[in-house]
Amino acid sequence: MYKPLSSLIIVLSVFLCFTLSAKEKVKKASHPTWVNKIEFSENSMMEDIGGYQYLLVDKQTNLPQETFYAHTVVKVTSASGIQDISDISVDFDPTYQTLTFHQIDIIRNGERISKLSRQKINTFQRETNLERSLYNGQISAVVNLEDVRQNDIIEYSYSVVGSNPVNKGDYSTTTYFQFTVPVNKVFYRLISKKPIFYKTFSNAPEPSIKKEKWLTEYTWDVSGSSYSIYENSSPSWFDNQSRVQISTLKNWSDIVNWANKLYQYSTQEISSLKKSYTTSTTKEETILNIIRYVQNEIRYLGFEGGINNYKPNSPLKVNQQRFGDCKDKSLLLVALLRNENIDAHPVLVNSNLGKTIEEHLPSAGVFNHCVVYFSLNSNDFFVDPTINNQGGNIHNIHFPNYEKGLIIREGENTLIDLPHPKAPQVIIHEKLKVNEIGEGADFKVITKYTGGKADYFRDYFASNSKEAIKKEYTDYYSILYPSIKSSKEIVTSDNHFDSKNIFTVEEHYHIDSIWTKDLGSGAYICETSPLVLQSLIDYGNTTIRKTPFWLGSLSGFKQTTVLQLPEEWSVEPSTTNINGDGFSYSSEVSKKKNDIIITHDYTLLKNYIVPSSYDRFIKKHNEIKNQLAYQVTQYPSSEGISWLGYSIILLILGIGTFLAFKTYYNYDPEVISSLKNLEIGGWLILPAIGLCLSPFVLAFQIFTLEGISFLNIENIEALSNSTSYATILIILAELVYNILYLIFTILIIVLFFKRRSSLPRLITIYFIVSFLGPLLDYLLVSEYVSGYFSQSEKNAVFGSIAKSFIKAAIWIPYFNISQRCKDTFTIKLKKNINEVNIEDSVSIQTN
Repeated sequence: MYKPLSSLIIVLSVFLCFTLSAKEKVKKASHPTWVNKIEFSENSMMEDIGGYQYLLVDKQTNLPQETFYAHTVVKVTSASGIQDISDISVDFDPTYQTLTFHQIDIIRNGERISKLSRQKINTFQRETNLERSLYNGQISAVVNLEDVRQNDIIEYSYSVVGSNPVNKGDYSTTTYFQFTVPVNKVFYRLISKKPIFYKTFSNAPEPSIKKEKWLTEYTWDVSGSSYSIYENSSPSWFDNQSRVQISTLKNWSDIVNWANKLYQYSTQEISSLKKSYTTSTTKEETILNIIRYVQNEIRYLGFEGGINNYKPNSPLKVNQQRFGDCKDKSLLLVALLRNENIDAHPVLVNSNLGKTIEEHLPSAGVFNHCVVYFSLNSNDFFVDPTINNQGGNIHNIHFPNYEKGLIIREGENTLIDLPHPKAPQVIIHEKLKVNEIGEGADFKVITKYTGGKADYFRDYFASNSKEAIKKEYTDYYSILYPSIKSSKEIVTSDNHFDSKNIFTVEEHYHIDSIWTKDLGSGAYICETSPLVLQSLIDYGNTTIRKTPFWLGSLSGFKQTTVLQLPEEWSVEPSTTNINGDGFSYSSEVSKKKNDIIITHDYTLLKNYIVPSSYDRFIKKHNEIKNQLAYQVTQYPSSEGISWLGYSIILLILGIGTFLAFKTYYNYDPEVISSLKNLEIGGWLILPAIGLCLSPFVLAFQIFTLEGISFLNIENIEALSNSTSYATILIILAELVYNILYLIFTILIIVLFFKRRSSLPRLITIYFIVSFLGPLLDYLLVSEYVSGYFSQSEKNAVFGSIAKSFIKAAIWIPYFNISQRCKDTFTIKLKKNINEVNIEDSVSIQTN
């Protein structure tokens, strides 16, 4: 969205004025006389810390002189640190502050090189909150150091003089003694005439206090290089760094008294603003009209430099210029409500700190946002005037979870509990109407949003073009359905003024191909999954955590997917429930005629969890992820027989049978001398049973899975059109292996029961092949067909290979070493020529 030209002119004009005035307020001078000189040391240098390490962070504040002195020493430890440390940047507000640099030195090999006199100081207008339409007017003074080298020590100091006049001499700050990078020494000194209140956190030390006449000096001198590391998704209120809070204000009533003077306006001016909104016959409707007028007609835009950082503009000015920040919009809303005899007041809140704001010392700086409280018929209401396009009435208008607030009303002396919003809901109803097995489908999605979700998507659709939204939605579903296309315009319905505050989106698509084909079995597979829920519960997979984990705002999600098939399907109804700390999940699969109905219900019950719950939380959500996808599978029928497939199978059978006969008749080794000719018995009964069962198992696998799929003409076509030659070769190799293995098994059974002398060596080959064949197949498939095996399938394959190995390890030695086998497998197909001559001779002598 482009800002109006008038706004851009205003912003540019302000920037230009600030920049010109800033150049005059940046100076170079010697150190102030009241500053203590603090020495630094290069001891305690750490390894693997990045490109630099701070040797000293020295801050000294003189409140009577309104001077804030900073002295920093940092060592560049690697080439990468040169890029990070070579620019010195200081922010200040030129409307009430001046900046003076005292020292910029580079210490190289013990020699100090002064850079201050020869370095140019540039000033820039840097707005860090432009995306929030806020302009704070701060200026950055930047010194770009020349000739910085590895192992250089950079030492610089400066003073900022001037305090915001709106504070009336009061002061508050938070000083850290521990950072996210190593610091060898932290020194903080505060000089004040006023009484100082302080509070330490995370084992921060107590100060040394020294009183002289009317001044009191507080000093913290902290040594050590420990630093704090923040994990991803930590709550915004979480802060585990050693620090101290300081304030000249004793209690919250001091803040109320201070702010009350700032939030004043002329009641006479407000009476003329009544025409800006529509009055109604009921008080509630009039209030709602006023709220929507301020929310939607007064643009959110703020210039918060100097005194404007705390003091709102007059309601008349805000109404005339039609823009303002949170303070401006809140005071305008308060004024308009009071004009209708509604008791209303501004409320200061912090959008990041939540309940932890209670741990802070009273100060104006602890608040970063302003909202509105009003009362009607002895009921309390809260509203955020900076939110656009809110629905509902005054009883259920969504109010963010700010937790705590301070009402700017005479007599208030404490923070109050703010209402918790009702968890917004996302309710999705999908319908996939499948035309034919193996073909496309029509896809319809109806999504209902309530509460804060309704407000968000109402504003989203109002702020973006229909074409951009349609493309974004289509691209989103293409993750699951690559051939999806929008078939109708997206339609929205909005009961904006209804107390339920529901925003509905209806989408229509056509999917050219919703089925995928498994080349191994030839089956058609249709898969559906709740994409929105997948993104909601994507919390990563890390299982070790030391800090709280932020889950997000409380919410509810429910999705119903109706898979309408062209024929009745066999479906096993099922229900799943997975609950844990901070959430609950349930799913159900049911059937109604040709419809398969899948529901998912997920509720987030907490907005954060403690570290001890994180591991189980992630494991539970991985369980949920495994439940999300639902598949229906259609195996190929006997129609469409492939004669090419038949020919290949018959050729393999012919070759295998020929080789088996050749082996049977031609491989007839000599019998190891034995005095016995035993029948099959003893331990040989066990392999006999296994061998007898093997052909049936193999035949089932071949002719109900691989064989049938290979004989299907569509699968042959799919194979011939496949660009993955590795997949084709692996499938053919599996078919050849299984058919030849079946024939070989039958040969082994015949030789076994005929007690042929060839059996021990051939059965050794049989056991080796039964182990190496599946192992080689798994390795090839894993290498060339990515993602083919699920974890459960991998476990099954590993189990099968392990069993084959154990069988081989047991029976190969037995068949080759045991005397029982030597005495059993003694029969040759063709007798030895010497044996024949002896028998003939005996016959002649007998005659």
